Amino acid sequence: MVRKAVCILVVSVGVAAIAAPVSAHHSRAVFDLDTYIAVEGVVTEITWGNPHMWVFLDVTDESGKIVKWGIEGPAATAAVQSGLSPRLLKVGARVIFKTHPAKDRSKHIGDMEGIVINGKTIYTRGAIVRSSDNER
Repeated sequence: MVRKAVCILVVSVGVAAIAAPVSAHHSRAVFDLDTYIAVEGVVTEITWGNPHMWVFLDVTDESGKIVKWGIEGPAATAAVQSGLSPRLLKVGARVIFKTHPAKDRSKHIGDMEGIVINGKTIYTRGAIVRSSDNER
């Protein structure tokens, strides 16, 4: 009986130890979820992965300087289901992301909510971006 209780305890602690980092990984706490901005630039790299895809782009800031941005998106499968695909989103494309920026704006990262690729509206996470959006 004691042996069974010890086994259950060890398994429970193991599961809790694994679940804590996974739970923390899916936190959106780093992003300002009350704010949307538009980030426009040229795609330089794309990582189609799970649990999240990443899109990296060169963005020209107000002073004319090129700034590297990273936009975290959904899982690759979810992105494809919502209209994104490697055929549409590729290196060299000019894109506009509607995104929640990082709370620390110096990090130049965002949480993908919507995207316009070459003037075409794409849906992600249920959000819509129109090419006429002037948010910045």
